[in-house]
Amino acid sequence: MGIYTADYTAPRVTQRTNLTITVNASKKGYLPGNGTLQVTVHPVIQRGSLLIRVTDQDGNPIEGALIESIAQPQDQQPLKGKTDRDGKVSFGDLIPGLYRIQANATGLNSGVEEVNIPNGGSAAMTISLKRPPSPLQTLTASPYMIIPIPAAVAILAAVLVLRRRKGENKEELMEEETS
Repeated sequence: MGIYTADYTAPRVTQRTNLTITVNASKKGYLPGNGTLQVTVHPVIQRGSLLIRVTDQDGNPIEGALIESIAQPQDQQPLKGKTDRDGKVSFGDLIPGLYRIQANATGLNSGVEEVNIPNGGSAAMTISLKRPPSPLQTLTASPYMIIPIPAAVAILAAVLVLRRRKGENKEELMEEETS
């Protein structure tokens, strides 16, 4: 009988992995033997960081924009913060994975972007917020609104022509009655 020690270095894995280790032993004059061992290897999660910059449609930084994660990896607390005067906010100690980030600022349309935080790494992203269109831009941008405008002008012109003709007809009738 003997005692033997073996060192085993587990492979790097990105998800929980079950491994089977099999050992065969033999010695002259003895019956051979073997054994198996089940091992579960867990991935080493190294947390990461994220830098977010929020700008307007002209590229100017937006101070005070509210930043929130609307989707994040399992077991990660939702992110929430406000941008500084440079339009930036950063988050650390993040579980690696995919995040969906939403930015909101007064007077601008909200923006949503996705970013992947690598295991043990960092990521940076920019979210550009656009001004909502003015009522006139909305009116002229819609093809359904552009078509009725010329039609309304044509109808108005027809009404004016008809009224003018009606007025001319009245004048003719008055002239005939006076003669």
